[in-house]
Amino acid sequence: MKRTTLICFSLSAICLASSLYGCGQDSNENASEHASGTVQSKEVPEGYHLVVFDTDGGSQVESQVVKHGEKVSKPEDPTKEWHIFLKWTYKGEDWSFLGYTVTEDMVLLANWKRESDVYKVNLDCDGPGEGKATGDGFYRSNDDAFVIAEPNVGSFFQGWYHKGRKLYSGLRYAVKNHRYGDIDISARFLEMSQAGQAFSSKTPLSLGNGSLYYGLYPQTHVNDPDTIASLNLMDAPEANGWYLLNGKYYAKEEWPVSFDSWIYKREGYYGDGTPVDVETDHTVETDGGLYHYATREPAWFLCEPIEWRILSSEGDEALLVSEYILDEQTIYRTAHDEDGNTVFDEEGNPVIIDIDGNPTTRNYKDSLIREWLNTTFFDSAFSLGNSSVLATTVDNSAASAGQSDNQHACEDTQDKVFLLSNVEWDIYHDSIVSAVTDWGRAHSLTVGELGSGGHFTRSVGSNGYLYFSSPEGKLYTSGQVLVGVRPAIRVRIH
Repeated sequence: MKRTTLICFSLSAICLASSLYGCGQDSNENASEHASGTVQSKEVPEGYHLVVFDTDGGSQVESQVVKHGEKVSKPEDPTKEWHIFLKWTYKGEDWSFLGYTVTEDMVLLANWKRESDVYKVNLDCDGPGEGKATGDGFYRSNDDAFVIAEPNVGSFFQGWYHKGRKLYSGLRYAVKNHRYGDIDISARFLEMSQAGQAFSSKTPLSLGNGSLYYGLYPQTHVNDPDTIASLNLMDAPEANGWYLLNGKYYAKEEWPVSFDSWIYKREGYYGDGTPVDVETDHTVETDGGLYHYATREPAWFLCEPIEWRILSSEGDEALLVSEYILDEQTIYRTAHDEDGNTVFDEEGNPVIIDIDGNPTTRNYKDSLIREWLNTTFFDSAFSLGNSSVLATTVDNSAASAGQSDNQHACEDTQDKVFLLSNVEWDIYHDSIVSAVTDWGRAHSLTVGELGSGGHFTRSVGSNGYLYFSSPEGKLYTSGQVLVGVRPAIRVRIH
């Protein structure tokens, strides 16, 4: 008489369904956590037993029907990526194909060892927010191993964690930088509201009374001692470079700590009246002479929704400019020699280079300030949602600067964030005077008697440098001056 034996490999157990075993009773306790995900059936004659080979994810090995009291034929060793085959076991004991005989239906389990230069990344997702993380699995020690987080709409990625310790804030993390054998990593996601941001990428913008709020940026100086004490204990920022404390974001100003041959001091006051502390001067004698450096405690700033002034609107689009001067930025990237000294041309002007390090003319297209607006600023200010920001064709012609001709005019650019031109500021001149945020004051921006400051336009003067508005609202052009930035954007409104 023949009987049919069904071999079930499930995600949690292996069971032999036969006249000897009921489904759910494991004939090999050690096989319970090794699943192949297949179902096989064999007809087994009376007096014979079914022998199944569970390769634990390796190549498939055909099962055998063996007569009671006889030996199993040793199959070819299975193969498994990243692993070396060791042996077969049954109920936790080594199986000998030469000495042991079959007396019951059985599952032989393949045993493996990891190749010496291989490690495993175990990945999971954590937190109340939603998203996915990819990159788990096996890697060789010299592989470029990365894990990547993708937050869902309405969620924010907080960072990568290992045993409760934050490893990194960026969406893409190089695992091998922290690899000591296998590593368990959690991708932590927060709901957008928990991340302290009022605008998710799904939030439609609507016009208010001349202004609206969108994005987030450091603005107000923090002077509460308890808050500062808590912030000073934090050692890892979030993906946007800021620190998350009790549902609010804060930015840290790491003051310059070393200056070779000169001391740089900042003096002034934040908007709340707190003095901007002056560094303490230190001098150390070294083999190379005297080395000067300065120290002071870091300052903290609350990241707040950016207020935008509505300059114009048509249909479902609006042109906005930040209500306040948010930051400062250098106009151009200058070339330096091997010793770090600025390189000058034959006329005594600094050599200007583009993002690739190639010499270029002075123009808005290749300016450092344009690059900063569309990378560093955009990535930070709109890290929690940017779907309403529209790509804009920016006019960089001489006409946009109110000129008939200019050798520093350049081709139009496609930008998400830009500066207004001289002509545009002529149109919206009533909005040209602007106050400086505490964050701007901390970056040495000049502040007028009424709290207003200077800010760049994107128009280039005949000397090759950008025009800027004075604290009183008059346009000038000068050299590589330290002036503020009022970003402009076009957005979709509803």
